[in-house]
Amino acid sequence: MAASYVAERAAKFSDKAKESMDSDSTGVVTKARSLMSGDAQFFSATVDLDQVRKQLDSDNLSHKKEAMKRVLAQVCLGQDMAPLFPDVVKNVHATSIELRKLIYYFIVHYCEDRPNEALLSISAFQHDLVDQSMHVRALALRTLSSIRIPAIHPVVIVAVKKAATDLSGLVRRTAVNALVKTWKITNGEESVDTTLDLIAQFLGDKSMEVVGSAARAFRIICPTRHDLIHKHFRRICRCLLEADEWGQVAICEMLLHYSRAQFPDPEKPVKKKKVVVADDDDEEESSDEESKDDELQATLDVDSDLRLLLTSVKPMLHSTNRALVVAAVTIYFHLAPKIELDIVAKPLIRVLNGAPSGHFIALKLIYQVATAKPKAFANFIKDFFLTGQDNPSTRMLKIRLIAKLVTRENQVAVLAEFRSYLRSYDSSKVVEAVKGLGLIALAMPESAPTIMKLVTPLLANPSEEVVTEAVVVLRQLVVQSNDKLQTYKIIQKLSQKVLNGSITAPPAKATIIWLVGENIKVHSSVAKVAPDFFRLFLKNFAKEAHIVKTHVINLGAKIWFNLEGEGGLADRFKAMFFYMLELVKYDASYDVRDQGRMLETAQVRDSTTFAALKESMMEAKPQPQHKEKLADRKGFELG
Repeated sequence: MAASYVAERAAKFSDKAKESMDSDSTGVVTKARSLMSGDAQFFSATVDLDQVRKQLDSDNLSHKKEAMKRVLAQVCLGQDMAPLFPDVVKNVHATSIELRKLIYYFIVHYCEDRPNEALLSISAFQHDLVDQSMHVRALALRTLSSIRIPAIHPVVIVAVKKAATDLSGLVRRTAVNALVKTWKITNGEESVDTTLDLIAQFLGDKSMEVVGSAARAFRIICPTRHDLIHKHFRRICRCLLEADEWGQVAICEMLLHYSRAQFPDPEKPVKKKKVVVADDDDEEESSDEESKDDELQATLDVDSDLRLLLTSVKPMLHSTNRALVVAAVTIYFHLAPKIELDIVAKPLIRVLNGAPSGHFIALKLIYQVATAKPKAFANFIKDFFLTGQDNPSTRMLKIRLIAKLVTRENQVAVLAEFRSYLRSYDSSKVVEAVKGLGLIALAMPESAPTIMKLVTPLLANPSEEVVTEAVVVLRQLVVQSNDKLQTYKIIQKLSQKVLNGSITAPPAKATIIWLVGENIKVHSSVAKVAPDFFRLFLKNFAKEAHIVKTHVINLGAKIWFNLEGEGGLADRFKAMFFYMLELVKYDASYDVRDQGRMLETAQVRDSTTFAALKESMMEAKPQPQHKEKLADRKGFELG
């Protein structure tokens, strides 16, 4: 009994499994058929023009839709469907909105190839401009303005004028876009006054969505006609938040350029009379103060209308739309006093930590703002630490930002972070980190000893690029340092590495030679070893790189200018110096030969040429600096 029962249950289960499998396969087939019966089938099927013409002449609305879908699918595939233009235009008065859209797309696509036939459809568009549906009116106006035929330009202008007073904001917004299209088609050569009047009317529209489109049109058609904005400025500022996000971006761009041209710079002092309140008990002092009533004091002041704009833009800093945040930050950067720039730090950091696509752009914006107000981003310095996904451009920009934001409070954390960068297997990352340490040393001179300890071990690095950059940073630290003993130790160590062949990169060798020559007058120990250093380089002068040759010549000249006394050593160096002057005459480089000719004029130590060259070559060099000069970019927009 039990065995039969089990067998019966197993049979039923197998039957159900078969039914479910059959139903699943049937469902897949049904889905595939429904997919092929959708609009995708029009891209794979071949088109019979005669059959399409019959469908377009049919009284059945669904047949006409199917025919238009076939036609537009072939147009997307690159097929020429222009022969069907008369058959399509005949259906322009169709009652179906969906069919009208398909026909309008077809007409716009082929209107330039078939201008005469396209003109036959103009009456249909004009008829649709008075349709009860705002969507039909907007669609008709958009299509009419997209037909690139100069002959219908007056018709489009009349249609835009009529649509400018339409009760629907959608139609008025479409009218603004149509005005821009018409302006581009005619290259701004016709109806200039009418176009400007319409833009002024749209800027004063009660719908902020229309104003947003009008702002875009203003930036395209007449970006310098600020007189059109005067009477609408305050209302636009107060109602700015009512516009859609992309409309707000366009309005912010328009108001930014308007405000930069119309309002005084809040950073420039404004002269105001000093108000003095005198006490009755001190008449003499008050009389003295009254004599100074005409004295003017400099105060920072923000125009009330400009303050209205800044207040209206402030909520946009918290938007989730990155373009809107950037537009608001741009307004604050160019129009607000620097003391108020702290408010843009968090929004820009939020944009930086958002989608990776805008990462580098956000970094560029932050760098420009940080140049004007570094303290605003000092607390966010860890957000600029390097990651494994950063490309070389992003890495270098982050390092420059970190160097700009380093302070005494975060100095320890920053140097610890750079210590980890120096251990990277990627030599390009190490080079950029060493450059960053050089920038930090310029910004924070007190960090020079720690940076020197970090950079010095890199002289043994197998990469020439790393060694070269390390030598450059050490040269900078030597120039900055006032410790003569430390300077001599560094120069001695670098010189030994050059002479024993540990440093072979020409830029690094040239830097070390420059260091020796610059410290001849400063350090007596360097002056003693400099002639022998010069001799060793002179032995292989012909084989050295061009940059090394020029620095060897300069080193010889500096030793010659500082040579004092008579004796065997002085005569030996004099012979080497004259030998070098003879040697450079036959060098392949024009620069090397010209440099030698110049020094030939200083062979006589009592001559005026000798004194002039000595003064120019041995004068004190300025301390290295790294200051961003943004004065040349003052007229450019942020980013």
